[in-house]
Amino acid sequence: MPHKLTGPLVRDLIVALLKDGELWQRPFVDAARHLLQVAVQHAHLSIATLWLRESATSSNLACVAAVDADKPGPGMEGQLINGDSCPVYIAALGRYRVLPVNDVSQHADCQELLKSYFEPQGVVSLLDATLRHRGELAGVLCLEQRGQKREWSETEIGFAADLVDLIGQLWLFSELRRRGELQALLLSIAPELGRDHSVEQLARLALSKLLLFYPGMRAAFFTYNAQARVVDLVAFDGEGLEQVFTPERRRLPVEGTVSGAAIAAGHIVQIPNFEQSAQASTSTGKVAAARGVRCAVGIPLIHEGQAIGTVTLWLRDRNALREEDLEAFELIATTFSVALANAHHVIELRHRTLHDALTGLPNRHKLLLDLQELMNERNGQAEPAGMGLMLLKLRQLEQVHHALGRANGDRLVQLLASKADGLATSLGCQTYRLGEDELAIVNPGHLAPGMAREAANRIQEALQEPVELGGLTLIMRTRAGSAKYPDHAQSAGELLRCADLALQQAVETQAQRARYTPEMQGAGPKAMELLADLSRALEGEELQLWLQPKLSLATGQLSGCEALLRWPHAIHGWIAPDRIVQVAENGDLIERLTMWVARRAIAELEQFDAVGLGISISINVSTYNLMDVQFPDKLQQLLASHGLAPRRLRLEITETALMSDPARASEVVARLAGMGFAVEVDDFGTGYSSMAYLRRLPLAAIKIDRTFVAEMVSSEQDRLITQAMIKLAHGLQLSVVAEGIEDEATAALLRDAGCDEGQGWLYGKAMPLQQFLAWAADRKP
Repeated sequence: MPHKLTGPLVRDLIVALLKDGELWQRPFVDAARHLLQVAVQHAHLSIATLWLRESATSSNLACVAAVDADKPGPGMEGQLINGDSCPVYIAALGRYRVLPVNDVSQHADCQELLKSYFEPQGVVSLLDATLRHRGELAGVLCLEQRGQKREWSETEIGFAADLVDLIGQLWLFSELRRRGELQALLLSIAPELGRDHSVEQLARLALSKLLLFYPGMRAAFFTYNAQARVVDLVAFDGEGLEQVFTPERRRLPVEGTVSGAAIAAGHIVQIPNFEQSAQASTSTGKVAAARGVRCAVGIPLIHEGQAIGTVTLWLRDRNALREEDLEAFELIATTFSVALANAHHVIELRHRTLHDALTGLPNRHKLLLDLQELMNERNGQAEPAGMGLMLLKLRQLEQVHHALGRANGDRLVQLLASKADGLATSLGCQTYRLGEDELAIVNPGHLAPGMAREAANRIQEALQEPVELGGLTLIMRTRAGSAKYPDHAQSAGELLRCADLALQQAVETQAQRARYTPEMQGAGPKAMELLADLSRALEGEELQLWLQPKLSLATGQLSGCEALLRWPHAIHGWIAPDRIVQVAENGDLIERLTMWVARRAIAELEQFDAVGLGISISINVSTYNLMDVQFPDKLQQLLASHGLAPRRLRLEITETALMSDPARASEVVARLAGMGFAVEVDDFGTGYSSMAYLRRLPLAAIKIDRTFVAEMVSSEQDRLITQAMIKLAHGLQLSVVAEGIEDEATAALLRDAGCDEGQGWLYGKAMPLQQFLAWAADRKP
């Protein structure tokens, strides 16, 4: 039969395959087999096969897909070419991108396989195209001819190269999809990390999740007792393990076991020939080997550098696992380790969230909780007992870090914190560490005013005593600011703010100590001036709302815009948006600021409608707004008064805001979504949320942070991470917006990855309303 594979036909075939959405959703082997069928049919071949390396360290090639025009069925799939027995052929594959051989019987690179493969298969000519990963040989596409020898044309050689490139893309895509599925598995476990599971409940959950992803495995979960050098079985899952782990085999010495090998190594251990290993000689190992176990994997569960447990996996097929699977187990091990530590140490973990890691002192969050609890106890009293708060700033700490190094600086902080805590405790007070160079002392009210002042003096003087460190004698200086409840404040946050104003006053005036007075509200440094200016600006027209366009990456059409704050301050010039929000949050103006932005955005939506521009506006929502359960009602009433639908106002919320109080944030987000608002997660990838948490929220979109987008062209890692985030988001029915797009190459990568919308300087910077309307008018088709 004549071979009429032309250049245009090859081009049309490859383009059609690239556009075949169903092909890209198939499992990799099925997709590869389809490509082999296309090759056999259109290039009139006898056989087409795809071989992949067994592992990164092996030169063996395993047949994963095969199509034989003369022998329908799987045929050669599963066969193995031993790389050690054909080094010349393997070396040739390493040299050539495409290896065309018209006569295998006469070609030097094919002699090693002549008797074992080519002659039994009747192959006389071959066209091998190599698959590479990170520059190394990863596999080979073999196009073979029986019967009459074949002279391969340039078009056929090019077809083989195009086909193997497409297979490589499918392989990478399948790995991304597999990792996405693995990520989904891990994220499905993530919500359990914060729950109060018993170790047994956690172990059963972990194994059930693991075996969902790796069906056919058998697995066991152990905790590790380092002192006794034993592992204790917690749970197992898989056929036949009840015979392996009889009641007398629930506690095992680590020596000679798979668990012991993993703990000793400190990383995942794979034992591919289990029945011949030392571990198979133990009592449990003998039973496992007798029941067909041929490969074992030990996964150590390590928390804070210490082994706390293991997961052991058993398989019947010694070659079933790939390098990618072991990488997946590394991620699983991390998740399981955290979960096990959580199950063991729920109280300890809570302690850590409320205490400073360096000094062990309670932190800022614990201070606010304790202050509020003390105030609540006093609120019912006719004359509530007073309570004092003193903030201490350690001066020159940064100079110590620079001169003596971070380690000595940290040691100095520990010494001073310990000294302050010892004195405070002896006086019945509590010490906290609020920041790098800031301590807090709470006098719960039992010290009389004179004694409280004396106690403050003693603590401050003690901190200024000479300290020997790094071969030097250091004399630290401190500044202090104090405030009192109920004289100066009625809430914990307010009391802390008053003490902070007093501390700022002491720093500004270089006084050793300052006590809060109401006059400090208007006489503070720049932050207080800005607070007053911002309050006035919210009443007038000084603040501005600029708009940055969002475009549909698929069509290039304007799809929306983001509203960005601008403040041209009369004295200080342009104030950064982040600074505006910081000042508003610190001064309890954030609700007013958010509603100002919402009102201005609605006014601009009305301007849009007047010129026939029916797009939405996105506004940013603060952590404080999410804590306000009445916030959704306020927004809804504002929109209703202007006759606008909630969908026209998209709300962007950062991951940090969502995670500050997940329960309250979930309630407010659910109410907003129920009213018809589109809620988006801004700066996705930079916070601490997980897809498992996000999928429980009625979100509309995620917005990938510019830090991932900026390096997509030059960084393969950022590109793969971004592609994975897009796929995971789409799997959760979320739209994806990318910010920070500055060039067409980045836009093309995002478009190819399926990203829905984009914004950035490539399309337009933020601009005032009239300029935006003119820009939008110019883009109308």
